[in-house]
Amino acid sequence: MASQQGINTKLYGAFESAFGTAPASGYMVLPFISHTLGEERPNEPDDTLGNGRRPRAPEKGTRDAGGNVIVPVEAESIGFWLKALFGAPTTTGTGPYTHVFAVGAATSLPSMALETWMPQVPSAHVVVGAVADTLAIEVSPTGRLQATIGLIAKEEKDPASSSGAGTPSEFTAYTRFPAASACLERNGAALTSKGESASLNASNELDPVRFLCGDGVVGEILPQRSTVTGAATLRFGDTTVLQQAIDMTASTMTIKMDPGGTESLTFLMHEVYLPRPKVEVPGPGGIQANFDLAAVADPSTGKQMTVTLVNNTASY
Repeated sequence: MASQQGINTKLYGAFESAFGTAPASGYMVLPFISHTLGEERPNEPDDTLGNGRRPRAPEKGTRDAGGNVIVPVEAESIGFWLKALFGAPTTTGTGPYTHVFAVGAATSLPSMALETWMPQVPSAHVVVGAVADTLAIEVSPTGRLQATIGLIAKEEKDPASSSGAGTPSEFTAYTRFPAASACLERNGAALTSKGESASLNASNELDPVRFLCGDGVVGEILPQRSTVTGAATLRFGDTTVLQQAIDMTASTMTIKMDPGGTESLTFLMHEVYLPRPKVEVPGPGGIQANFDLAAVADPSTGKQMTVTLVNNTASY
């Protein structure tokens, strides 16, 4: 009997019509790099007295489901995760299509069923009621672009010997954005102090709620405050961004992946404030300045961050 390898493992995902109920169809094949999806349930040790030094059998603890999925920043499949994080987009165009996601606008978020299929065992592990909590992306001129999606889920079903995803659909193409295509902009223009790296973090600050008579599973998952933060490392060449931090004024900040074809991905933070950093001199080389970013709602539009994805997928 062959043991299961990650290279042959599949991840299938579908959005649920009812929270915690896996749909019978509509699954997509999701490219991924790794994940920690699943459920843990600790045993609570006996704490009663009267049985001497020998403890009694433990009790079942609270069920905790979810995990992180690391995915490639890829033009088609990334839209599935953006919908999970921010709600359904507004889509225009006839191919290529433009999908616009409004961060922090949705009052409720879609839940998903995610199946890990291990055909060499065979074994299917299905997490239901999965809601996307966090997004983390780091960009630099080298390496590979990837995103970490943090999820909170209702529960993991017991493993099955066959897949419940039917015949999952494939996205139209696989087009990973190269790291060299990433650009950092301020107020719509490239920074004069050149950006060497940047990071973006978004959170829905999910609140998993458990009810009595629920066998320890999460009964509902509610989004709270939307937060968008990040950081930028700039080669110190002028004082424009530093002066913004000193004056505590706002600007837009954009992280864009645009390799020059028909696909692109843009994260536009509409009102960004920067805390004042030290400008340290660590040695004889070039001087860097490290700026933290925090995006809030633009009072004129109410927008915090807009994510625009242009690709060949008609809808999500």
